Amino acid sequence: MNPADARLIEQIKQGTRGGRAVLCSVARRGKALERDEPDRAAFLLTVVRSHPLYKGGRLAFDMLELEDLMLDPPPAGPPANTAPIPRVRFGPVHEVHDGSEAGEPEPELLSSDYLYDFFVLGLLDLLGRGMAA
Repeated sequence: MNPADARLIEQIKQGTRGGRAVLCSVARRGKALERDEPDRAAFLLTVVRSHPLYKGGRLAFDMLELEDLMLDPPPAGPPANTAPIPRVRFGPVHEVHDGSEAGEPEPELLSSDYLYDFFVLGLLDLLGRGMAA
């Protein structure tokens, strides 16, 4: 292995960590939507389940084993260089009395969850909010 290979492998690892962070953030948003607005969540999933993009996304999600990526803990220790990985915040920020930011605790993603549906719900919520703005 030469130094370029080591840099390439580190870039791939960083991209994987960044992708995992985005997938988990969107899925947590979807799980929170199901927790906070179960009727809306059920409606949205009922509407999109027969759509070809939902079905194709589910196939890709399962074939790429993204659920395993999302549930496996990240490697121990901080990554060597996190500059390419953006900090992602989805959803509104709530003001508290001292002027600092606080939000609802994010729901934990569990192996018993069907993460694709939570990811879809989170994505639909984000798209819906973007269209409303």
